[in-house]
Amino acid sequence: MGAGHGGSGNFESSIAHGCSGAFDCTTIKKMNASHLTVRNVPPEVSAALDAARRRRGGSLNQTVIDLLRQALGVGSRRHNGLARFAGRWSEAQWREFEEATEAFEKVDLELWR
Repeated sequence: MGAGHGGSGNFESSIAHGCSGAFDCTTIKKMNASHLTVRNVPPEVSAALDAARRRRGGSLNQTVIDLLRQALGVGSRRHNGLARFAGRWSEAQWREFEEATEAFEKVDLELWR
């Protein structure tokens, strides 16, 4: 914002840089993104956000922040939900699985002709 537009320090003064105070001025250098408005959200995106909010049981604001963090790789590592299975099998369970799936390792040459 230019001088006289709240003076919160969220934008550098555009008047000081010889600009008319319009938001599209290239001399505006810094914006505080702690508040963000998103316009023209497609209905299917809005519906998906609402569904995610309901699944997560939180606010729409927190849901959007969480999804942005996840998509941008900011904060904690991304999780696929499979970590709880890693390293949980005993040696006997692993052998049983290997034996049960051994047939999937064999190539049927008749199918590949």
